[in-house]
Amino acid sequence: QSAVAAIACSNLLAALKGKPCENAVNLPFVKQSLPEGTRAFLSLARKLGFLAANLSRDPVTRIKVTLRGPLFSPADEPVCFEIPYHFSPFTVAGLKGFLEYSHGPEVNYMSAPLLAEDRGIRIEESRTCSGTWRNLVELELLSASSRDGISVSGTITEEGRQRVVNIGGYWIEFIPEGTVLLFSNHDRPGVIGKVGTLLGKVGTNIANFALGRRNGSGLAVGALQIDDDVPEPVVEELKKDVDLLWAVKVHFTEDL
Repeated sequence: QSAVAAIACSNLLAALKGKPCENAVNLPFVKQSLPEGTRAFLSLARKLGFLAANLSRDPVTRIKVTLRGPLFSPADEPVCFEIPYHFSPFTVAGLKGFLEYSHGPEVNYMSAPLLAEDRGIRIEESRTCSGTWRNLVELELLSASSRDGISVSGTITEEGRQRVVNIGGYWIEFIPEGTVLLFSNHDRPGVIGKVGTLLGKVGTNIANFALGRRNGSGLAVGALQIDDDVPEPVVEELKKDVDLLWAVKVHFTEDL
């Protein structure tokens, strides 16, 4: 609770001096307090949590957040509320995105860790050195009923653009903006064309397409960036296709 008291006192003194308060109730840490190079990762972490929630099919009992790279130094992060634990702002952002899927956008940065605790979800946070990407946020959902979790990873490019770069071990690259149709398919000729034909029949325009493959698996993961939307009946039809293992439509929004 010491962090809460420190922030409250700081805000009170600022208000008495006629200065703006640094921390709103729904944002216990301030984006402006983060080093400029890390701010975009806050929004990205939230989107990764939301993406993982869309892909999850089993009740989640554990969420693992791994922060990779030199950008995520604890010394460079602002004080964060210690309710119920002390988490990095990026972990809290991931929790917020995950819980928005079931609770709506009213979930805020203060309530997200508490909601996770109320649902019996254990949160694990770790930091490590970078690998393929210089700085990377990884989020994994685990359940008691399945040995295979849902993992997603993302980074910020040198141009400052958000990218999802891995889903379930498949390296893929797409921008988490607007409507994205994601699916896993048997990696054989004609499957992607069939998906595109079905979307074309209903007038759905594909803006970008990305495919991630894993050697020896015989499977692939695809991501279609859609200009407008994908009708729900089309998504349901894709789910029934024998060449597809799963299909899901994700609509990414910017943080409130």
